[in-house]
Amino acid sequence: MTNEFAKKLIDLYLDDHLDVDLATEFREAMRNDPAIAEEVDSLRDTRTALFATYSRDAMTNDENRRVYGRIMRNADPSGIATFNPAGQLEIPWSEPKANDHRL
Repeated sequence: MTNEFAKKLIDLYLDDHLDVDLATEFREAMRNDPAIAEEVDSLRDTRTALFATYSRDAMTNDENRRVYGRIMRNADPSGIATFNPAGQLEIPWSEPKANDHRL
């Protein structure tokens, strides 16, 4: 078993996405191999810390709009870039004309 496959299996176990038989077999493997149990505990602790941090640092919608607006003003002071919902900033390759609606 590769290290990447083992970590994916642990992730599935921690997310409770293994079927009953495989989860039972995985728990048995943890009982028989302290290294597996230690890795599972370590990843569980890491996930717990991350989830706690994300929930503590979550922004309200208003905060998110203000931060996003400030980032966009700093990234594109001309205001000609548009937002792509896929997460990309679309910047026109040519200079905008005076009557361009993006100004």
